[in-house]
Amino acid sequence: TVSEFNLAFLRERYPTAARRIVRLYNGMHLKDFPYHSPEDRKPMIVAVGRFVEKKGFADLVLACAMLRDRNIDFECQLIGGGELEHSLA
Repeated sequence: TVSEFNLAFLRERYPTAARRIVRLYNGMHLKDFPYHSPEDRKPMIVAVGRFVEKKGFADLVLACAMLRDRNIDFECQLIGGGELEHSLA
């Protein structure tokens, strides 16, 4: 589970499995992504998730097209996979 609150809830609800339930935060090891000042690079948009309609990736692609059409220099990286992967590409 992802939080102390839910860990306590699950351990209370399922006491026979309590010792096997662990908390794992949804996060990234920032040391794997060294900081680079925006002054030294173009702006970057990064989105991570499942490529399904409810996540809004198609809206992000449209917004990026608007930035491109305004001659705004940026990069956008989509990370994930799913049913919309080919249409988003």
